[in-house]
Order: sequence, then structure tokens, then C-alpha cells
Amino acid sequence: MLKITSVTLFKHGLGFFQREGTAQPDFELSFPRSAMDDVLKSLTVVPAKPVVVRGVAFETPVDRNEAARRQPITFDPATPLSGVLEAFSGYGVRVDAGERVVEGRLIGLERETEDHLKRATLAVASPRGVELIRLQDVTAVALTDARATGDLAFALDTKKRDEDRTSARVRLSAAGDVAISYIAPAPAWRVSYRVLVGPASGSAGEREVFVQGWGLFDNTLEEDLDGVALTLTAGMPVSFRYELHQPNTPERAVVRDEDRTVSAPLEYDEIMGGDENDAMMMPVAASAPRMMKNALSAGAIADSAPVQASGSQRGALFAYSIDAPVSVKRGESGMVPIVAFTASGSRDLIYNKAKQSDHPAASVRFKAGSTTLERGPAIVLVNGHYGGEAVVPFTTEGADVILAFAMELGIVVRSEISEREETVKVRFRDRSVFIDTITYATTTYEATSTLARAETLVVEHPSGYQMTFETQPFEANLSVGRFRLALPARGVASLAVVEKKVSSSYQDVTGLTGQAIQRFLDGKLLDKATAKALEGILVLDAQSVELDHERRALDGERKTIRLRMDDVRKSIAPLTAETDAALRARFVAQLAAHDDAMLALDARERVIIERIATLKADIAAAADKLSS
Repeated sequence: MLKITSVTLFKHGLGFFQREGTAQPDFELSFPRSAMDDVLKSLTVVPAKPVVVRGVAFETPVDRNEAARRQPITFDPATPLSGVLEAFSGYGVRVDAGERVVEGRLIGLERETEDHLKRATLAVASPRGVELIRLQDVTAVALTDARATGDLAFALDTKKRDEDRTSARVRLSAAGDVAISYIAPAPAWRVSYRVLVGPASGSAGEREVFVQGWGLFDNTLEEDLDGVALTLTAGMPVSFRYELHQPNTPERAVVRDEDRTVSAPLEYDEIMGGDENDAMMMPVAASAPRMMKNALSAGAIADSAPVQASGSQRGALFAYSIDAPVSVKRGESGMVPIVAFTASGSRDLIYNKAKQSDHPAASVRFKAGSTTLERGPAIVLVNGHYGGEAVVPFTTEGADVILAFAMELGIVVRSEISEREETVKVRFRDRSVFIDTITYATTTYEATSTLARAETLVVEHPSGYQMTFETQPFEANLSVGRFRLALPARGVASLAVVEKKVSSSYQDVTGLTGQAIQRFLDGKLLDKATAKALEGILVLDAQSVELDHERRALDGERKTIRLRMDDVRKSIAPLTAETDAALRARFVAQLAAHDDAMLALDARERVIIERIATLKADIAAAADKLSS
């Protein structure tokens, strides 16, 4: 087998393997069946010149159910010989039973329940008739039928196949040196960190932070890794599984032959015109500055495990290449130091209500420098003592890292929220009034400390939807702002974080109220002339509304009159001119009076409609004057 010389592991469960060595013209590579889709997608064979690759063959996965239906041979572990003999009943055989040799066609095996090998009898049809041979006397059975021999070979090959592994056979033009590479599933490598925080120094309270990262990897291959070049890659390359190993035979439509007869000569017309035409990661040297005076110092840890990897940018990925060859036995795992650097940092107390409602988190903050950090757990040592644990997020070079490793129970934080709205501008356009409003949301944080030392609390406040900070944070992004709160020893301090949102609404000028106009006037958002003009518009609009109510009332009066007229007509219908002349005359007079009333209502409605139109025109003119 060609030796593995290089392995690159990724975080998404994939490995890139390289093998090298001298190969014969026809050689095999063994892989887990589950890896074959990736292997066939990526297998690259590069022989040394002048040798060339003739082809690659691989075993087609067998449909075990279909093979079982086609294959009559079953291998019963208890009685394998009996199963084979029964499977070839009817085929030609030659049976050797000591000095006796019988040739003919196998009839079958007469089996016995107990001690069947001694008592079973083999029946063979020979030219002499049916010959019976005790099975215990049989020394050899030869199949004389070519098809039977092929079936037996196929059954044995199928049984030989490993359910979990398969192989690819590479054919070269000649023997020679060859390099092979491919990708295959592999356990994701991991990383764990040791973060050592030194004592505060200087007026700003800066601290030296030493970070050491160990890469962990597993050898789940069915062979030892001996002196391989190992690379651990951070990032997220696009990867997927594509079914190449399993045969895929699409279903096709079934088309049957048609009856074809030619009853006359075929002629064809002539058809004219038918011609066919990388930024290097510089690990800090092992002699990192000592920050602590005990055994768990940065210098001691750096000296005990010097970095064994160099880092480089590979496009969107970052690779930690292990400097020395790595050897890991099959079924074992290994870990090597891949990151070590010192940085200037700080120890902060960060409060975020959404993450921890009552207490701030003790945190260490530093820059990743020229190093890309893969996500992984970290143990934090403060002044040489265990401080807590955190998770290092995936961090690109130069970015800030904040690790919250403990809760500060000596500080309790409470918060309250209040809101107020302020109208800041009133504008007129297109007979509408536009009102600009600022909504102020104030979150008051109150921190109570029982600590014997003064602290500076970092309040991390989430930014509200469409809100901007009125109180300026010392740093912010699109989602949060950070504010400092000086907290005395065993004392109380508060911080008010004010956010604002500017919004604008509009409505028809006639939708204003007298109270709104007075409020705008009091707030000096309107002058007196504009306020008076608006009040005039409201008076005109009120008259228009009152007239419209009157017009609607006319419809009710009409309905009443129509009902009365219908009643009168019903009363007139049975009366005759000869006998009821006086009564008819009275009803006719009532109808005439109702009709006059209807005409009067129509006349009044016309007056109202004209007046409303005049009022609306006056309102529109006044509104246009405001917009100018």
C-alpha cells in the first residue's frame, strides 16, 4: 500500500490525504464504502514521467437483495456442503468416493436430521442409472457444467466482499513512482486554549495576556500514521456529498415495436440547403515574557510546549502546518501546540441584561494580532490561579477577543426603562400636515457593589429597532453599544442610556384638532397666523361636516314621505269616482302635498351640495396657501 505522507484536516468533517510510493502497473487502494463518493469526486493520480494513467476501476456496489434472488447458493454456517450440493441439483458433476468415480447429473442429497454427514446419501443420475453414494465416502465433487462453475465463483466472490470497505484499482502504463491525493470523511479537528492573564500595570490597568492553543486530531484510519505532514485548517470551505459510487439507472419510457408494412414505393422530395456544417502567522517565540512568579506562568508554559506549527492564509482559509512529522497509531488521537502569542489586554466586568440578568461577567479582552483563532474551549488563569472557562469564537487576525469566564456575584445590576415623545417639526405639503416626532427611550442602570475595591463596569446595551444613541458609547456596532460606569467600593452608581428614534407621520389638515393646534402653538412649532389659518380651516370643515349630516338626514325624510305616499296610493286604489269622489279628492290632495315636500327636499339638497363644494374649495385653497 502506498504510504500516507500528508494529511490536511478540516473542521467540517473532511480530510485531504496524500500518498506516495512505488507502484506496480496494476494496484489497488482500499477505502471505507462510506468514503467512496468523496474519493471518486477527488481522486488524483500523478505518476512520475514517462508513466501515465491508463484508467481507474472500482467495484460497483451490489444490490444484496437482487443478488440473493439471482443466486441459488446459500452458505449455511452449520451445513455449508449440503447447501452447495442442493443448489446444483440437475447440473453435471463428477463425484470421487475413494476408488469409485461417478459422472452424471446431480439429483440431490438425501439428508438426515441427526448425524447427517454420516447418514446422508448423494444421488447421481449416470449412464448406469441412479447411483447412491454415502456422503461420508465422498472426497471430491467437481462441477462439469460451466454455468454452475461460474455461479459458484460468483457466490464465493460475493461472500468475500467486505460490507464496510471497497477498493479502487489503478492501471498505469508501467511500474514507477506515483503520488495520489483524495478527500475522504475524517473527524473534525478541535482546538483548546490556555489563556493566562497577568496582573494590572500602569494607570490604564493594562494586562499582559498569553494565549496558547493546542490542536487535537484523531486517527480513525485502518492504518498507522507514521511521519506524515499534518495541517489543521480553520475556516469553512464549501463541501457536499455527491452520489458517484452507487449506480443510478434512470427509469425510461417503454416503447413497443409497431407493425410495419410497406404497401407502395417510398419517395422523398429534395431538401435544399441541408449542409452540415498569505499573511504568515508569526507565533511568539518560546521565550515569551514572564508575567507571573509561580509555576503557572506564561514563560513556563511556553517553554514546556514550544509551538510546533506555522500559520498561513490560504484564500478564505487559515492553515496551521505542523512543522515536524507526526506519527499517530491507528485508533489513537494526538494534540500539538499550534498557537502561542502575547498581547496587551484588559480585564473587564461586562454587564448585558439579555445574557445575565443580575450580575456582570468577569472577562478578559485582547487582540488576536496576526493570528486566526479557530473556535474552541479555553481555560482562563488569572494571576496564576484558575479563573474560569470560556469559548474562543472563530476570530480573524487583528480582531478583538472577549472571553467571559466568571460571574461577579459581588455586583448586582438593576435596570428600568422609560419613554417620552416630542414633536419637533410641523410641515405642510399637498394639503397635508407632516409631523416629525422624536421618541426618547431611557434605560437607567443602577449597580450596587459589595466589593472592597472600586471597579469600572462596562454596560453592554442592545440598540433598539431604528434607534440611535443619544448617550454616546465608547464603542458600538450595529447591535450594541458599550458604556462605562465607575462603581465605588461598597457603593451604588447609576447610568442613564438614552436612545432616540426620529419618525414622521402625515394626515389631512382637516384631521387636526384644536388641542393639537394649541400644542403646536405652545411648542413654537406654528406661528399665530398659521394657527389662525388652521382654525379657519377647521371651522369650514365643521360646517361642511354639519351640512353633510343634514344632507344625509334628507335621505331619511324622503324615505318617510315615500312610505306615506305608498299608503295613500293603496287607500285610493279601491275607491271609485262615482261613489267616493270626496274621499278620493282628499287623498289626491295629500299625494300632491307629499310630492311638493319631495321637491322641496331635492331643492334643499342641491343647495347643500353646492355649499359643501364651496366649503371644500375654500378649505383646499386655504390648505394650498399653507403649503406655499
